[in-house]
Amino acid sequence: MADLPNLNMRRLPEIVENSITDYILTENLKAGQKLPKERDMARQLGVSTMTLREALRGLEVFGVIEKRRGKAGGVYITDSNNSFNNILHNFFKLKNLSSRNLHQVRQVVEPAAAGIAATCITNQELSMLGNIIRYCEKKMAGIRVTISEKDFFDIEDKNLEFHVRISVTGHLKSASWGRVKCRHWWVSKR
Repeated sequence: MADLPNLNMRRLPEIVENSITDYILTENLKAGQKLPKERDMARQLGVSTMTLREALRGLEVFGVIEKRRGKAGGVYITDSNNSFNNILHNFFKLKNLSSRNLHQVRQVVEPAAAGIAATCITNQELSMLGNIIRYCEKKMAGIRVTISEKDFFDIEDKNLEFHVRISVTGHLKSASWGRVKCRHWWVSKR
């Protein structure tokens, strides 16, 4: 008896990512334009807000959108003319990969970057990295049950700074730049 064909099922957030990307392209939306509110998008797509948010995180990783906080907060289209983002996004899309796959790639690349940095780090750079770690540990120690939005973003800013310093220390400027681009929304316009 022959095997049944593989359906190549995708996770719902990945389908939502593609739907939002298609919407942006078919509506010819430009950088800086605001998408509908999250709850409205979730309702229109027929998914939960949790599923929508997971899809939006994937689109943020690819540099397609950014989430802004505050009075003018919301989900905005980013400048997709950046060739690095386009290449990265197209590679992942053509290979049918997701933001989860990007995380897996990071798990391989980041230890190698740290290894390279370890061979040429100065005492001053090591001290700066230690200060970042101590700052985060102190913030985390003060958290009782839930983390405030401010503390979350403070820790994430330091996390980003730590990884950029590792990349710069190891003379991995492209890795540093890519890390910043992949996570730029964490530190943008808050």
